Amino acid sequence: MRLLHTADWHAGRTLGRRNLDEGLSKTLQQLVDFTVREKVDAVLLAGDVFEHTRPTPQSQELVYEALLRLWHERIPVCLIAGNHDSVGQWQALGPLFKLADVHISSVLSTRGICTLKTRSGPLHLATLPWPSE
Repeated sequence: MRLLHTADWHAGRTLGRRNLDEGLSKTLQQLVDFTVREKVDAVLLAGDVFEHTRPTPQSQELVYEALLRLWHERIPVCLIAGNHDSVGQWQALGPLFKLADVHISSVLSTRGICTLKTRSGPLHLATLPWPSE
């Protein structure tokens, strides 16, 4: 089974006045292309997807397009919330993400298992999202 681990996309990050999403967009295109080319079974996206808990619509579009490309290629995703991510946002979007085979781990629970149905069979991931105060 092939698992791709990625984290810390920080969509919406700036350097001075320069928004870094253009570079991130190219990187995410390469990431999805690599995932398809190498026949990866699943993606683990381990936190800090966005730079801010209230990301801009442009940053959200960038991230959601990458996740939809993975869904189109039938590659499931387990997304674990990080300290820069909004737990409420992930929980609110959870039902929609399920349609795109993106499984959200955003709160601490005794059932921190993310189960993905992959081409190679089921994959069970123990997850631990960022514990908020």
